[in-house]
Amino acid sequence: IVDDGSSDQTLQRVKQLSTSFPHIKWAHHAVCQGYGAAIRTGLRLSKYPWIFFSDGDRQFVLDELTTLAALSDQADIITGYRVQRADPLHRRLNAWLFEKGMRYCFGLRVRDVNCAFKLLRSDVVNALSLVSSGALINGEILTKAVRRGAKVLSVPVSHRPRQCGQQSGANLAVIARAMKEFLSLRRELRATS
Repeated sequence: IVDDGSSDQTLQRVKQLSTSFPHIKWAHHAVCQGYGAAIRTGLRLSKYPWIFFSDGDRQFVLDELTTLAALSDQADIITGYRVQRADPLHRRLNAWLFEKGMRYCFGLRVRDVNCAFKLLRSDVVNALSLVSSGALINGEILTKAVRRGAKVLSVPVSHRPRQCGQQSGANLAVIARAMKEFLSLRRELRATS
């Protein structure tokens, strides 16, 4: 569990859980570093051959991980795509525009790039030099992995309305940061092509 500088009781609850369940590992950012930084921290601290990640806002049905795991012999990355995305229209529009931008600028042909329900081979992810601290992290992972020859498989997953926390994906500062990271990734990939 990665707590990215939350101001609620997340850290205290995670500490309590890890006392009762020592297999729970956690990391804490003292200040919010961004969604991508939290994902990078979790990936870096993972120690098993496969890494699964999802957000903690209860929008995904974690039992559906078995669907992804059953396909692990067919791909290096198995990513969900939300069948009926339970987000407001403006978030769905932002996601559609982002996906088109990823396809046009990077040739990434993955449905629902930012779906936070992914199973990844750790050796594939560990070979990537990831730098995104914001919302671009999923696009960066997928783009760099595909360019290194990784096979990506997309599967449908359920998506529920958000039950807790605040959505930040439509926040202008988050969008501006994603655009800056998008342009930076484009420059990086052009320089290495």
